Amino acid sequence: MARKLALLVLVLLVALAFWLWKGSSPSAVPLAAPEAPAAQPRALDSAQTEIAPKPKRAEIPSAAAAPSANSARLVVLCKAKETGAPLAAQHVSLFNPHGGAQIVPQLEGARGKLGDRVTTGADGRAEIELPPGIATMLQVNPAAHFANASERRDLEAFSAGEQRELVIELATREDAHFYARVTSRETHAPIAGAEIQGGPSPLVTDADGRFDVANSSWSMQQLSIAAAGYAVTLVAAQPGHETPEKALPIELEHACTLVGLLQGGGESLKSGRVWMVVTTEGYRLTGQDPSQLGSIMAEYDHTWRAEFDASGRAEIAGLVPNAPLRISVTAGPRRLVELADPITIPPGATREVELKVANTCKLTGIVRDDSGAVVPGLTLWLLRTGSSPRLHVEFYEADDRVGDAKTDEQGRFTIPKVSPGTWRLCPEAKMYRDGAPIPADAAAPFAILVEIQTDEAEHQVELVVHRGLTITGKVLDPEGKPVNNAGVGGRTGETWVGTSCGEDGTFVLGPLLPGSYTLDASPSFHKELADSEDVQAEAGAHDVVLRVGGGGKLSCRVVDAKSGEGVVAQIAVSVPADPLGMIQMPTSNPDGRFELTGLLPGTYALCATTHDGRVGCLRGVELAAGGDLHDLVIQIQPGAKLRVRYTGAKDFCSTLVYQDGAVVATDGVEKGTSKTFSAPAGSVKVVCHIGGKLKKVVRELTLKAGEEQELVIKDED
Repeated sequence: MARKLALLVLVLLVALAFWLWKGSSPSAVPLAAPEAPAAQPRALDSAQTEIAPKPKRAEIPSAAAAPSANSARLVVLCKAKETGAPLAAQHVSLFNPHGGAQIVPQLEGARGKLGDRVTTGADGRAEIELPPGIATMLQVNPAAHFANASERRDLEAFSAGEQRELVIELATREDAHFYARVTSRETHAPIAGAEIQGGPSPLVTDADGRFDVANSSWSMQQLSIAAAGYAVTLVAAQPGHETPEKALPIELEHACTLVGLLQGGGESLKSGRVWMVVTTEGYRLTGQDPSQLGSIMAEYDHTWRAEFDASGRAEIAGLVPNAPLRISVTAGPRRLVELADPITIPPGATREVELKVANTCKLTGIVRDDSGAVVPGLTLWLLRTGSSPRLHVEFYEADDRVGDAKTDEQGRFTIPKVSPGTWRLCPEAKMYRDGAPIPADAAAPFAILVEIQTDEAEHQVELVVHRGLTITGKVLDPEGKPVNNAGVGGRTGETWVGTSCGEDGTFVLGPLLPGSYTLDASPSFHKELADSEDVQAEAGAHDVVLRVGGGGKLSCRVVDAKSGEGVVAQIAVSVPADPLGMIQMPTSNPDGRFELTGLLPGTYALCATTHDGRVGCLRGVELAAGGDLHDLVIQIQPGAKLRVRYTGAKDFCSTLVYQDGAVVATDGVEKGTSKTFSAPAGSVKVVCHIGGKLKKVVRELTLKAGEEQELVIKDED
C-alpha cells in the first residue's frame, strides 16, 4: 500500500513538473486554437492544491490560451519568400476596410487588437485580437520603407473563439530590371555619359544612351538623371520595362538660366547677405516623353539660391525649362520682395528679371460681416494667385502665404509690404474634424482678388465675410443605414467644397458663401457602394440626405493583339452618354489586369494606351446596378501618336482625345511644353480647356497608323 502511494505521489510530482514547464515555456504557444480546453491535474488532496503555483499561471503568455468566446485571434507569421527565414520589423495591421480612414495606433511589441499596428519580433510573429463576425483587411509593410515587399489581403469574418494562422511570404531581394534610353528632346540623339542616381549604385548611360537598373517589383525607386547642359530629370523605375526591347524612352531638355537684377536693395546689400530664391511648385517633371500616360511621373519641388553681388546681380544656371518658377528676394528670414506671378524660361535660354525691393505697397483695409458689423480678431491670409486662381481656399494652402494679419477691435488690418501684382486675400482657412460642428462665427475661407499697381504706395480694400453658413446631413446606403467616412462634395459655379462624414454618417459642409450647392457623396472606402445621385441644397440647409447606391464591379485584362501577352497600359474609363461624368484612369498590372469597383450603372467605354503607341478600345460595356463583369479583354495594336503643344500664357491646358464619344486619353499640358498621346487611327476629336475651364478649343483630326502629328494650341485659338 505504501509502495502504491509512493508511486502515485511520484506520478503526481512528474505531472506537476511537466505542467509548470508547459506553463512557462515560450515554445508551448499553440499556433492554432485547441479543440477543447487543456485538461487540468486533478487535486487529490489539499496538499497538492496548496503547492499549485498561482503566480506562475499569471506569467503564461496570452497566446497560449485560446481566444475567449467573445473574440477571435489572428496569428501572422512573416517569412522571407526566398529563404523561408522569419522576417522581423514588419508592421502588421488588421482593420475594418469599411471603417474609413483613421490614424492607426502603433504599439510596442507584437500583440494588439483590431485597428492597432504591431511589429513582428525576431520570430516573424504577430498576434491580433479581434471581434468575431467582421470581414477585415490585413496589411503588412516593412518598418523601413521598401526594405522588402508588402502584402494586403482581404480576410473572411472570424467565428467566435477562432484562432487562425496565416503565413505571409514577402520578397526581400531584387527580382526585376528597369531599362531606359536617354535622348535629347530637341534632336532625339542619344545622350552618352548621363549620370543615373537613386539605384543600388551610380550608373552612366552607354554610347546609345541606355542604362539598366536592378529593380524590385515591390519598390518604387526614384531615379535622378543628369547630363551636362541639360536640366535634371526625375523618373520612377516602374513595371513594363523589364527588357531592353521595352526600354523607357527618356527625353532631356537643355537647362535654362535666370539672372536677377536687384534695384533699391542698397541698404540691404550693405547690412547683410541678400539672396535670390527660385522655387518650383509641384511641377510634374518627367524625363520620359511626358505624353506617356502609362508611366509613373515624379513631381519636382526644388529650390535654388544665389547671393547677390555688390552690384545687385545674381545668376542661377541649371534651371528646369518651361517650369513655373517663383522668384523672391530674402535677407535672412525677411522676404524683401516676391513676384506675384511665376515665370517660365525656354530650354537653353537666359532671362533677366528686375527685382525692385523699394517697390512695395502697404495693404490696408477693414473686414465686415454680411450684416455690416466689423469683425475684430480675424486672421487674414494673403496668398499667390497663379493664372487660374481658386477663390475657395483650403487649409493646406497656408504654405502659399506671402503675408498675414489680424484685424483690430475696429476690424482694421495692415500688411506692410506687398509686391505689385494680383493676390488673394481671405480669412484663414481652418481644418475641422469630419462630421464635427463648425463654430457659428467661423468665416468662410473665400478670397477676393487684390491688384497692386506698380509704384502704388498704399492700397485699401474692404473684405466682406460670411460666418457660420453650413449644410448638414447624413449619407445613407441603399438600406437606409449610415455610411461612415464617405467623401461629400458641394459645387456652385466653378467652386468646389469638400468634407468627409463621421462614423455615424453625418456631415457638415462649410463654412460657405450664401447660395445653392450641388451635393454628392462618394463612399470610396466601401467597395460595394457607388456614388450618390446629385442633390441640390441651399447654404444653411439641415438634415440633407445623400443616398449612395449599390456599386458595380468590372475586371479586365489588357493584352497585345499579336502575342496575347499582358501589357502595362493606361486605361481611360468613361461613359460616352455622359460627357460630364467622371473619367477614371487606372493603370494595368504587368500581367495586364486591372479592376474597378463602386461603379454606377451605365454603358462604359474602356480605352487602353501604351507609351509606344499601341491602342485598344472596348465599347458598349453595359453594367447593371451592383453588377459584376469579369474576364473582359482589351486587345491593343499599333496606333498613331498625337503631340499636343501649348504655347499660351496660362499654366496649362487640359487635353482630352476622343473617338466616337469615348475618351481615349487625357492629361494636362503645361505651358511651353508638349505631350504626345497614343491614339487610334481614324477620326479623333481633341478638346483642350485652357487655364482650367476659362476657354475651350476643339479640333477634329484624321490620324494614320504609325504616323505622328503635332497640334499647337494657342490662347487666341
